[in-house]
Amino acid sequence: MTNPHDPFGDRSQHPENRGDSGDGGFPSYPSYPSTPHPEDAPGYAGYSGYSGYGATDWGSAGQPAGTQPQGTGRVDAMAAVRWAFSAVFRNWKIWILGMLALLVVSLIVSAVGEFLFPTSGGQVPAEFSPGMETGLNAGGLIFQLLYGVASVVVTVLIYHGALRQVDKQDLSVRDFTGNVNLGPAVGLYILLQFLMVLVLAVILVPVALGGGLFAVDQLTSQDDFLSFLGVVLGLLLVAVVLSLLVTPLTQLMIWYVIDRRASFGGAIKEGFRAGLNNYGRLLVFNLVAGIVMLLGAMVTLGLALLILGPAYLLTLAMMYRQASGGALPVDAR
Repeated sequence: MTNPHDPFGDRSQHPENRGDSGDGGFPSYPSYPSTPHPEDAPGYAGYSGYSGYGATDWGSAGQPAGTQPQGTGRVDAMAAVRWAFSAVFRNWKIWILGMLALLVVSLIVSAVGEFLFPTSGGQVPAEFSPGMETGLNAGGLIFQLLYGVASVVVTVLIYHGALRQVDKQDLSVRDFTGNVNLGPAVGLYILLQFLMVLVLAVILVPVALGGGLFAVDQLTSQDDFLSFLGVVLGLLLVAVVLSLLVTPLTQLMIWYVIDRRASFGGAIKEGFRAGLNNYGRLLVFNLVAGIVMLLGAMVTLGLALLILGPAYLLTLAMMYRQASGGALPVDAR
């Protein structure tokens, strides 16, 4: 059929459109064999749909999804405690001996600081600091500041190691220092501690002023002293109760920065949400754990803390993963 608007007229007359163009006529378009691709074969595991060519779905702890059970958002304290104690005894050289070594180093550093910058009387030996008197001084303040920062850094490294323990059965010292989100974690840890102290100060200082806590020089009788002691014990009790009530809302925040490299805002938001959703369980756990650790330390003269301390930390790491929906230990029961 001829189209009047077609400048080429009747296309059936074109040689490439004639049916006899196969032999000796106008050549047809060449046909190239398809190139086989292994990713197109059925069952090829390297292709994961639209998530990316050859991509792998990784869990929150750097493990391929499916290799570890996942948390449900709900804390199971008993399961966390059972797993924590088994992990402590399975890796006792890391957790128990490590706790002992850390305690010894801490005592040595404190003793050196007290020797160089004494605060309880006497004078620094002349061969170290000639003429330096006791009390608060610049050297002592700097030492205390550095010691405090170093303690926070070590705490973050231990938290990081606890998370690695969740991901693997056998732990090594390298697991505490590899790929640590150190700076942001230290910053958030210090910020949370500062905010906690600020909240307690805002609440307790007015009470202390009203109770005459700062009028120590006016204690002239035994009754005044007993009244003063009652105010002090009352304030300590209030501080403990407030800390106990606030801790479930804040204790999971630092884990988000260490484990998922969350921002300050993201860690505070997610940690508060996870703590609020599990507030009752975390509150009961903290209360029971505090009593057990206190009694254990009193009965064993502190030796029980070599086991209870690491177990408490590993329990927190496990409960964080439970509350955040992260990867759980493969051997958790």
